[in-house]
Amino acid sequence: MNKKIIFLALIFFAIITSFLLFFTNESKNELASQILHDCKHDSHCAIEFLQDESEFYDKETILDTVDELILVYSESENLCHQNAHHLGDFVYGYLGDVTESIEFVESTKCGGAVVHSIVKNHLDSQVLLYNFEPKQVDFLSICPDSFEYPTIDRWECLHGVGHSLESIYGYNMSNAVVACQQFEDWEQISCAKGLFMENVVRFNKSHDSDFDENDLSYPCSVIDDEIAAPCYHYQPTYVGYSQPKLNNIVDYCETIEDEFSKNCFRGIGRLFASLVVSDINKINLVCDPQKLSYDKLTYCYQGVAMVFADNRNISEALDVCQFIPNEFQHDCVHEVGKWVKLVHPDFDDIQKQCSQLNSEELLKTCMDSKIYGISIL
Repeated sequence: MNKKIIFLALIFFAIITSFLLFFTNESKNELASQILHDCKHDSHCAIEFLQDESEFYDKETILDTVDELILVYSESENLCHQNAHHLGDFVYGYLGDVTESIEFVESTKCGGAVVHSIVKNHLDSQVLLYNFEPKQVDFLSICPDSFEYPTIDRWECLHGVGHSLESIYGYNMSNAVVACQQFEDWEQISCAKGLFMENVVRFNKSHDSDFDENDLSYPCSVIDDEIAAPCYHYQPTYVGYSQPKLNNIVDYCETIEDEFSKNCFRGIGRLFASLVVSDINKINLVCDPQKLSYDKLTYCYQGVAMVFADNRNISEALDVCQFIPNEFQHDCVHEVGKWVKLVHPDFDDIQKQCSQLNSEELLKTCMDSKIYGISIL
């Protein structure tokens, strides 16, 4: 009799537990589903929805909903970087703590945009809300340490630092660059890419960032060579605002000296990679074999593939590398392989990612890629 009672009690407990779990998950899914139904992929609308609903749900539910929105955005047929930036604004405002906010985020989604936004909001607030002078802002210790090896978490965090440095120094490029140069090697590159990207984003919004209409290469043409490469990576985007045709941007990159030409053509691939997300065949419109020399076509393909690696996933990036003509696949996989090692420091994980390639030669190329010298991401 006692065994029967115990058995029935266990069944009852299991049913109640299952019901509660179902109800909880359904509530979370329901909130994200409602946001997506009402807002589609409008992240401004999504943030307003989250702000309105946050007082009625616990923190776990709200953050799980943000996670689900990021996942849906990342799997859509559009690049999700901008939407994820907006969600980062919400996360930092909601949690109010930069460390907790960074720990919540998965850096591999949407090109690390949520992290970028969290870091930028935190550092900007030191100047805007607490009246710090830019030089008083502690930007050197905000990002998770990676000790000897680069990691995706530190890479994306430092990119966010760069965004903020350009902002807190009032879009004065020379001062922001000097601040970034307090980092070394790959860390400096990541920071620099953030500040150059911020300069372009600001120009697109208000046309009051640090550019010169009489010199299409400014500010890249006046900064130290060691930091000019990431500048030229984003310069095609600025050129595109004033001369919005691919042919004009290609013509501009043709004028750049050899040392930085590769960065400019990788920047073309980056700029137009969104066209390829929905139709990989459009890569030949972005990187035109009829118009570009072998080397420049190589760089353009790399630019597209690295956007896929950073903003989509490694599998899709490797698909891009295997789609392009055979003679370009090695160089493409070599660059994506660097990203594989940035995201997956464990050997078994690296092998699992690289094993998606359909030839032993490309697999070896992927496995042999060296993370040092990472400069085009």
